[in-house]
Amino acid sequence: MNCLRSSIGGIGRGWITSQGISDGECDMGRFDQGVKFFTVAECEIQVNFPENDVACKWCPFIRHYDGLNRNRCDLTNEILVSTEYRGMKCPLTILNEVEKGDLNT
Repeated sequence: MNCLRSSIGGIGRGWITSQGISDGECDMGRFDQGVKFFTVAECEIQVNFPENDVACKWCPFIRHYDGLNRNRCDLTNEILVSTEYRGMKCPLTILNEVEKGDLNT
C-alpha cells in the first residue's frame, strides 16, 4: 500500500491518498493489480518578475539545497547550474509588462 502519513500544520491528521486526506485506514489496496488509467489535470500560474529580469532567482518555484549547493525547479525538476537566467525546460511564457499596481496576485 502506498499511503503517506499527513502532518499538515505540524498536527498528525491522517493518511494522504488519491482521494485526499483520510482519518481512517489507508485504502490503496484497490490499485494492487495496477492502474487502468490516469486522470490528467492542469493549472495556469502567474509569476511576476521585476523589470524584465526574467530569471529563476526571482521565481517562487526554485528550490535551493544548501547542503548540496545546487538549485532545482519545482515545476520541471531541472537541476539549475545558475539562477541568473531561465532553465532550459522552463515552461513559463512571457506575456507582457505591467505596472506594480496592476499585478494580479
